[in-house]
Amino acid sequence: MRVRVEWRELRVRIFSGLVGVFLASLLFWMSNYSLGMFICRLVVRLLAWGATYEFVRMTQIVYKDLIHPSFHLLLSFLFFILIDFLPSLSLALISCTSLIGLLVFFDPFSSFIRLAASLLIFFYIHLPVALFEQLLEEKVTAGRWWVLYLVLIAKGSDIGAFFVGKYFGKHLIAPRVSPNKTSMGVLGGVCFATVMTFLLCLVTTAPWSSSLLIFCAPGISLFAQFGDLIESSFKRSCGVTSSGTFPGMGGILDLLDSILMACPLIYAFACL
Repeated sequence: MRVRVEWRELRVRIFSGLVGVFLASLLFWMSNYSLGMFICRLVVRLLAWGATYEFVRMTQIVYKDLIHPSFHLLLSFLFFILIDFLPSLSLALISCTSLIGLLVFFDPFSSFIRLAASLLIFFYIHLPVALFEQLLEEKVTAGRWWVLYLVLIAKGSDIGAFFVGKYFGKHLIAPRVSPNKTSMGVLGGVCFATVMTFLLCLVTTAPWSSSLLIFCAPGISLFAQFGDLIESSFKRSCGVTSSGTFPGMGGILDLLDSILMACPLIYAFACL
């Protein structure tokens, strides 16, 4: 029975990774065309809204007085509209964080919790997704290539960490947060992501030197795995095992957790 459960969990991880790589490849191809870019942006924003909804509903289990999910969905919608029309991403960030700050004046009761939760959602989900979209639109050099690099490392780390940790891991690194995250699993995720980066550099033309990208892969893999650990801590605090109920992958937030953490680091590399 236990072997069956473990195999089912492994299939979920593999399926999630394949979905992520497929979506990244599809976005990479479609973004070459005007209509394709419009569809890509729509898909990315729908994923952001879905992750936002899941996060708010999950945290409302513990904090009953949080703002309704519709507010955060509207804020996310406004943020992406501002990105389209304002001359820089910084102005959109300032505008939306200022709007969040007005919550204190509308409802002083529990305002700190609401403000903190809203800022967390905004910087944990909306900002990385906005940076992902900037890469996809090639606002930085070779941005679409970086999208492939990001998703490959993030999902490769997830699959490698789960497989190695499940069968060879013994020492837990955060037993109160994730009962399955082991030191061997982390090492397996790093190794698998590095190998995937090497294969990517063999079949594509990298914007940087291949040796440098392979050298940076372990650090980015650690960031991605840390993102998975952070989302596990959120779920553990709320008493849930999954952010959603999609068959085969849990929820949208489960699919994006490692990408959300690694995306700002990839964006910083791409801007150098």
